[in-house]
Amino acid sequence: MSTDVGCVVADRYALVARIGSGGMGDVWLARDTMLDRVVALKRTRVDDRRAGRRLRVEARIAARLDSAFIVRVHDVFVEGGTWWVVMEYVESRSLAQVVAKGGLLPPERAAWVGLQIAEALRVVHGHGVVHGDVTPENILVTEDWRAKLADFGVSRILGEDQTRTRGGVVRGKPRYLAPEVVQGRGSGRPSDLFSLGASLFAAIEGHSPYGRIDADVLKRAFEQRIEAPVRAGPLTDVLTELLSAEPERRPLAKDLAERFAWGDDRRPTGPAWERAADDARSVTVTVDDGTPIVCSLPVDHTDDPAASVGSPGRGPRQWFLRRRGPILSVLGAAVVAMVIGVVSSIVTPTSPSRPEPNAIGDPRSADPCALLEPTSLSAYGTVVLDPAYGGFDRCDLLVDVPDAGRIADVKVDFSTGGQELGSNAHTRRVGGFTVVLEPNSGKRECTQLVRLGADRQLAIVAKQLGSRPADLCAMADITTAHAITVMARGPIPRRPSASAKESLVRLDACAMLDPATLDTVSGIDPSEPDAGFANWNCRWRSTVDNGGVEVWFDQNVPLTAQDGLPRRLGDRKAFVSPGDGDDAYCVVKVEHRTYVNVRELPVAEVVELKVSGPRLKESLCDTAVELAAAVVGKLPRI
Repeated sequence: MSTDVGCVVADRYALVARIGSGGMGDVWLARDTMLDRVVALKRTRVDDRRAGRRLRVEARIAARLDSAFIVRVHDVFVEGGTWWVVMEYVESRSLAQVVAKGGLLPPERAAWVGLQIAEALRVVHGHGVVHGDVTPENILVTEDWRAKLADFGVSRILGEDQTRTRGGVVRGKPRYLAPEVVQGRGSGRPSDLFSLGASLFAAIEGHSPYGRIDADVLKRAFEQRIEAPVRAGPLTDVLTELLSAEPERRPLAKDLAERFAWGDDRRPTGPAWERAADDARSVTVTVDDGTPIVCSLPVDHTDDPAASVGSPGRGPRQWFLRRRGPILSVLGAAVVAMVIGVVSSIVTPTSPSRPEPNAIGDPRSADPCALLEPTSLSAYGTVVLDPAYGGFDRCDLLVDVPDAGRIADVKVDFSTGGQELGSNAHTRRVGGFTVVLEPNSGKRECTQLVRLGADRQLAIVAKQLGSRPADLCAMADITTAHAITVMARGPIPRRPSASAKESLVRLDACAMLDPATLDTVSGIDPSEPDAGFANWNCRWRSTVDNGGVEVWFDQNVPLTAQDGLPRRLGDRKAFVSPGDGDDAYCVVKVEHRTYVNVRELPVAEVVELKVSGPRLKESLCDTAVELAAAVVGKLPRI
């Protein structure tokens, strides 16, 4: 259905102007023609069924909550295949916008905002709900400093006796998440209180309690590295308690009123303040075509003690918002924030002994690139995703900066077995997965492992390129968090269906050499191959020495003379390379096929065959060439 200015939805709501847009849909300013009042209409995009379900859940949660400090939900309906939620319209800016436009808040301003949002959380928690996304973007502040809590899109309803969410996925903005949420210990009422403290901290100090660098937030949150406030004055003690690393040490919402009501006894109390959201007066809203539409907006209450907070002469001057023109000039943040924050922590409480989720599915079709998001590392420079920087089991993010070129490579890499890190490595549970990590010890790379079952894992490796230092472990933290976010939703997305049918990704390296061919190599037992991830590499060990035969599939730039001595094997280009120095091995690389990747760069799929053992290199290379020729005979025709 059409949703243009002037359109009437559900034979009742006349659309005045679009005032917000985001991942779930749009928000419109509208006039309720039946009750003659202004409202906000939140709608999903027509083709987004999941968003429709989420919007319905959000509306049902919010409709249970009745408070002057919570954006009210009036109605929910479906029209034209689209879900609509009718909400209270609040002429306001978000706390984030207030700070961005007016500067950091003095403690007394932050105290009144905190008092009201604490009251909102008292109601929320009293109804068995965890908000889950208390941030400056979801705290709305009116011109006379009334505050309202908005956006219940990530809320979770608790059972009667529950104090924490159980199972599922908890999403939130990383700068304001409680440490226990990041660590995978669950989200509950105390995590909402931490987020309130973090929001007030940011409004006073100008940055997250986890520091000023967004890229470091997840790591610092997991390590419980919380900064102490320095500008909070009388709010220092309560902020310190709200930002306690241990949830049980944080005060309850119902106990915060007295903690925020300090100073010259201007605490808002009594019926007048409670009436404020219910009274109305007529105003004129001017729309694009110049037609006046009569709506209803909240009345100003000069006898309201809260309103005096913004009055000249009471506290620092000019901290209150001034109207700068028509009402529509401040509509951008008038209602629920539309975009739920970047998923940066996935929380699915599980027992440590519980098996790891089966996130890979069919290993041949699992797409490692689906676990990477280039924008997640954009704070470090220009980021390019390269699906063919290495083998089929990996995908890379390459980080460039203008004055230093390429500084880092961050890869995800599927592997088998139980690779372990150094003695100072430690584990944590995130999103139902076990993560093994080794703190940065000054090396040029940082590695983390995500267990994917008894015999599979995902390696996240951040490696420094060039001489410029990079915060490798912070990059690895961010990449690990995003990968777990994707895997917690279910099996890893599949590789693009356009993969060529002749690609090596479809083949089994262990089938490239049959027993009869392997019997020609002294000491090799063909009956016990050691297969790698998805059988893209395979090794047969010698039973008489440390040698063996290995076949693996790779993808890289097309082969050149730098790869060894050129020769032809059947119709394929090949290169032979003996081991360097005293190393007893020989490698034959066979170029299977070439293509142009998504970066419009040439890529070659290559079969590499290696023979090793305590023999002369010449004889090793003769054997390697012989075996490589047998492999070529089993490759698909191009």
